[in-house]
Amino acid sequence: MKGGEPEAKPARARRPPRLPSGIGHDGEMHRTLHGWTMERSVAAVFGSVYLALAIAGITANIAALNAAHNVVHLVAAVMWLTGAAVGVAPPAHLGVGIWLVATGLLGLAGAIQLTSSSGLTDVVEDVLHLLNGVGALALGAWTLRGAQASPLRPG
Repeated sequence: MKGGEPEAKPARARRPPRLPSGIGHDGEMHRTLHGWTMERSVAAVFGSVYLALAIAGITANIAALNAAHNVVHLVAAVMWLTGAAVGVAPPAHLGVGIWLVATGLLGLAGAIQLTSSSGLTDVVEDVLHLLNGVGALALGAWTLRGAQASPLRPG
């Protein structure tokens, strides 16, 4: 206190707004609905869709699909749902991407057959798995990049 003047309080530093990638400037993940990040929610939705496809393939006994095809969907579903449940969705996206790309490439190479009939149906299934795998890899890489972005160095 100088000359009877009250001391001014230091200005409170304003916190910068959250980054759209889910990472705050403080380096912490911010949460969405019920503490789940967008990455976990996406993994849960995709895992649920693939689980439904696997169950439908097994129970409906769809003639065009074989057991290997149902296993492909079931493995992808388990990876995504596990990643969502334990909070490691970006590596789960990458794991599913590698799995689907591998099965798609093996199918196109003729090493595995995912349908009961060969020909165009099998090629379409292989290409769909390949495209889904590339999408999952891209999603995993994007979410990992966002999680590792430094507040001092934009990702």
